[in-house]
Amino acid sequence: MDENNNTLIAIDLGSTHITAIAAQRQDENTLKILGDETISAKDIQYGIVTKTTNAAMNINKCLKLLQNRIRLKSDIESVFVSTGGRSMQMVETTVKRYLGTKPLVSAQVLDDMKKEAETKCTNENHTVFSVAPHHFILNQTKQVLQPLNQNATNIEGSYGVLIGNSLIVDNLQKCFDRTGILIENSSTKPEALATALLSAEEREAGCAIIDFGGETTTLSIFKDGNLQHVTVVPLGSQHITKDIETSFGISEKYAEKLKRSKGQALESLVQPVCIVIPSDNPQNAPIRVSTQQLGCIIEARLEEMTAKIFSQLRTWEPELEGNLYITGGGSMLKNIKDFVQQYTSMPVEYGSHMEWLSDDTPEEYYKPNYSQLVGTLVLGDTYRKEHLEKQKKKPKIPKMSNFMERMGEHVLKFFEDDN
Repeated sequence: MDENNNTLIAIDLGSTHITAIAAQRQDENTLKILGDETISAKDIQYGIVTKTTNAAMNINKCLKLLQNRIRLKSDIESVFVSTGGRSMQMVETTVKRYLGTKPLVSAQVLDDMKKEAETKCTNENHTVFSVAPHHFILNQTKQVLQPLNQNATNIEGSYGVLIGNSLIVDNLQKCFDRTGILIENSSTKPEALATALLSAEEREAGCAIIDFGGETTTLSIFKDGNLQHVTVVPLGSQHITKDIETSFGISEKYAEKLKRSKGQALESLVQPVCIVIPSDNPQNAPIRVSTQQLGCIIEARLEEMTAKIFSQLRTWEPELEGNLYITGGGSMLKNIKDFVQQYTSMPVEYGSHMEWLSDDTPEEYYKPNYSQLVGTLVLGDTYRKEHLEKQKKKPKIPKMSNFMERMGEHVLKFFEDDN
């Protein structure tokens, strides 16, 4: 098999850094991580690329480092990405159909209704990222989750449509156009995390994920197999770092290091210690930091970050039978599980993508900051296999209808050129 076709590359454009990871699918349906690279970059804010030219240069730099690390002989030509951001939200819309003389709910009827739901929520300012049916009402009385092949004169479908600022897609594509690298498949961050962390049974029973990111904190709720709700709060672990930096008058570097090494999510669990930090100016006296004050600062910001999250979660709790999972780089803060648990009656667990990784995977890749990338790799691998199979059967490029397919349509041309 061609070297590039056998290597999976996923890239995450974060608010402070770009990370690229490479893997290969194993026979036992797991991923063998080949390596990763991370470089500092501040070209994206709240999910939108703000400096496309600079971001393109940093992407090429990061991928070249990755190529050298894993000793890939040929240049990386395509990648998988997952998108998110402050503007993402789930909106509810309904679509009705009168079936008249053909009172049977067919696959074509359901497909047309789903397309109409997407069209109703699409405009020049918003991109539709996904459309998920929540439930259907037949003949104005009977509510069902799956109406296919059922008899009904009237059908009404309720859909959850995930939308976001069009610049998320437009600027990302402009950025990759400058790199000359194809976006082979694009997914959303909630979808990537759910793929990495949840089983099909958990999606059906109902569960939730809180993703503690750098700039945002996101709640994703799944039920009946689909994404039901998304809440994005424009506050993340970077804001905690900034609070520490400002409160103690220390550099961002020391503030981040202090948060990671001595920071705790609950001030009540802190052991009072005084930490001495050298001043940026050698002529000034060292700065003394109280761990108790540090804990107070962190907990105050966490409460602000999660207030809306827990308010929404309380509304959904009665319908969810599964766990609440926490993930993201910010979830590595000490005692954050205890912090979350005090606000919910749901069992709280750290999300784990371990089952997707081969046994020889270094422990580093089990950390929660890799969950999104692992989910992106798995979704990308599935996409690649499906489209390679379609290409063998259908030489013509099919018409793309939704965002995920539009972002990945270039891969068809890529594989034609490659072969």
